[in-house]
Amino acid sequence: TLWSVDKQRQIGAIKSRTFYDRFHTVLFSPSGDKLITASGNHRIRLYSVPQLKILTTHICYQGAVRALASSQDGNIIYAGDSQGNMLCWGLKD
Repeated sequence: TLWSVDKQRQIGAIKSRTFYDRFHTVLFSPSGDKLITASGNHRIRLYSVPQLKILTTHICYQGAVRALASSQDGNIIYAGDSQGNMLCWGLKD
């Protein structure tokens, strides 16, 4: 569930389809206009905020994604998986 602190109400929700689709970690871009989620099904998804429309999906083949981080400018996303691998990719506006 995504809440607006200013409006003090729910502005969106993302539902898990399966047990393995549940989020392990989430990250907002520094600008706040994107939400990145990582789940046990090896998927990293990038959503627009507040629409929560999926912009892209990355599949990590090694292990479940456990950690997310971004560069200060939000142009690079880093992901760590359960096998000790680190992945990174650039975001395009």
